[in-house]
Amino acid sequence: MDSKVALLLLVSFLLVAAPAYFGRRGFCATMVRTEKVIHQLPRMLIRAAARARASCVPRGSPSYYPDRSSSLSKLPFSDRLCKAVGSSGGVAKCAAGGAECDYKFSYGFHRHYTEGYLGSETVTLGGDAMDGVGFGCTTMSVGNFGRSSGLVGLGRGPLSLVSQLDVGAFSYFLIPYTDPTAKPSPLLFGSLATLTGAGVQSTPLLPASRSARRRWSGFGMVFDSGTTLTYLAEPAYTAAKDAVLQQAAAAALPRAANRHGFEACFQASAGGGGSGSFPAMVLHFDGGADMALPTANYILEVGARRDGVSCWGVQRSPAAGTSIIGNIMQMN
Repeated sequence: MDSKVALLLLVSFLLVAAPAYFGRRGFCATMVRTEKVIHQLPRMLIRAAARARASCVPRGSPSYYPDRSSSLSKLPFSDRLCKAVGSSGGVAKCAAGGAECDYKFSYGFHRHYTEGYLGSETVTLGGDAMDGVGFGCTTMSVGNFGRSSGLVGLGRGPLSLVSQLDVGAFSYFLIPYTDPTAKPSPLLFGSLATLTGAGVQSTPLLPASRSARRRWSGFGMVFDSGTTLTYLAEPAYTAAKDAVLQQAAAAALPRAANRHGFEACFQASAGGGGSGSFPAMVLHFDGGADMALPTANYILEVGARRDGVSCWGVQRSPAAGTSIIGNIMQMN
């Protein structure tokens, strides 16, 4: 029985939804056999959660079973993709006398990690099958990604899906997680990713150094679809927080006690305060690009008590020199 990995595409149009970790389950792509994968922008590696035998009962999302696949090949330690693991921020180890390339990738502030071996597989996008696509067959995963079936890496390195398919570009749009229609979010590849029109703005992306990927510090600003909140490094965090508090005070928006790591909280329901009372927020980028944010992208209702307290949805980055624009701030 073949168990070829296949991503659901409609004319190169991948339907995704970024993960949110507020007690909600949110994964971003659908694989055949109802497998779920997380869409990661900075990630270099494509990976699938593997089970040793089909008789195993997976936890969370369904897993990929290597023993069911007639098209899986393990990549040797000498393979070019194995050599790319180190330059992509991971650690590669020689196993099985050189016949296997084992890997370990750590990710994020909390050093979540995944371990496994590299393989090549037939990947089907829509009706098009592509042989020899390298991916990580994960045997251990620690952190928030443990309940997904895998991860689609969209980084610049040779291990990512974008690089291996040689599509050159991708773009995406994140539907708000509060959208009552629960529509999926689109991820476009190749020529479909080209954005045109009077409202299109751009700013150049900068490559991250190998040391930054390994230490998860010194990245600068990162757009990360796999991180829920936005984090700003100092001194930007304090400067932005102080500006929010000053403008909120000028608008007579009542303060509320800090909670859950948020340091600018407000009693939005008091005194008739609403979303219109919150300060506006615009991100300014080099080249003149301005990202004007909807209020829902940076003012969040925090806590399960439904007590009308909303907070500025930005926290202090725990990593020096690394700021992250999370998926809530990227919505809509």
